[in-house]
Amino acid sequence: MRVLHINDYRTHGGCEVLMDVTVEALIRSGIEVERFTSEDVAGHRRTPLSYIDNHRGRGALTRQLAAFRPDVVHLHNFYHELSPGILATLRRWRRGRSVRVVMTAHDFHLICPNAGLRFFRRGEAVNAQPDAAGSLGALLTRSWDERGRAYSTLKTLQHLWNYRLLRRHRVIDAIIAPSQFMADAVARLGVPTVVIANPVPASCAADRPSTPLHLLFAGRVEPEKGLGEFIAAFPVDVESRLTIVGDGAALPAVRAEVERRGLTQTVTFAGRCSRQRTLERLATAHVLVLPSKVYENDPIVIGEALACGASLLVSDLGGMREAVRASGVGYTFDPADPAAVAATVRKVAEDHRSGCLRRTPADGYLEMRTESRYRDCLLRLYEADAETPIAGVPNHPAVPCAS
Repeated sequence: MRVLHINDYRTHGGCEVLMDVTVEALIRSGIEVERFTSEDVAGHRRTPLSYIDNHRGRGALTRQLAAFRPDVVHLHNFYHELSPGILATLRRWRRGRSVRVVMTAHDFHLICPNAGLRFFRRGEAVNAQPDAAGSLGALLTRSWDERGRAYSTLKTLQHLWNYRLLRRHRVIDAIIAPSQFMADAVARLGVPTVVIANPVPASCAADRPSTPLHLLFAGRVEPEKGLGEFIAAFPVDVESRLTIVGDGAALPAVRAEVERRGLTQTVTFAGRCSRQRTLERLATAHVLVLPSKVYENDPIVIGEALACGASLLVSDLGGMREAVRASGVGYTFDPADPAAVAATVRKVAEDHRSGCLRRTPADGYLEMRTESRYRDCLLRLYEADAETPIAGVPNHPAVPCAS
């Protein structure tokens, strides 16, 4: 079997980490794998027109398809650089060929012009409801980008042209949703959808010093990740330390907030780290902090933290809330409520002092997310007969591990 993975970037964030893990797992199973990204598009330069339909990218993809001749095309994120126009290329290429097209829904791009499922009202970000975000009225009247009308219009045009007018997503045979929250969100598309949780590494738990409480954030330091607001609400009298692993556009503002709150002795900036180094840091932390202001899907770092023996302190939104409920480990808070943030941090600190920070093991949660199970689920999906239904879900491919 030959599988082509398509994504905008080679390296960038969690999406690219998952693609790397997936590719490596498939190669170890004897699958022939290639990648196609914007780096493979000679002379690529993003313009307003290429953002809507990247003809240079489509030509490069046609050449790679002809050279590699994949049995399966596995899509990831493609709307930043390659554009949804590549879906038309896939439709044309597969005519007369037995080629299966699947897509991992890393975010909400297929149902909303804003991949984070947010719109902006008078400069303030608002989380949209999945079942209402794609209505024509919402598409045409809401601002979908914080940078202003021009960017919002461009995102809206990309969405309307590719998904509402041309219905290019119909080339996708199956959507992989890493969380039930995402599966419910994309259900309106009418594309067969299966839940296959993101894989987590083998246990990396280690002995931790009992005091002080050690919290850790790992990820992109961007405005929507809510780290600045978390620092602003952090109770300064709680004996603890916070390590920030990552980099991004919001890092200067976060540093400034740390200075303003007088937390320079509490907060350590570790910068961007390799995945292995991040796992090593997670193994010494008591709690993973994920204060995102947006609906997250199934953040890989949550599974990594649980595998490393850490507890969770996450926003009460989307896949983050789902992870706490499914694992039975951790705490949630309203990221828009500073008092709730402070109270939850105090609760975590009190539980840490009393020795009951993580009494419930997450074994069942982690067993559902082993790399071998993830690989087997993918292979069943790749090989599935589109006419064979999952029990109770007509016209869905038969994938026993789907939820």
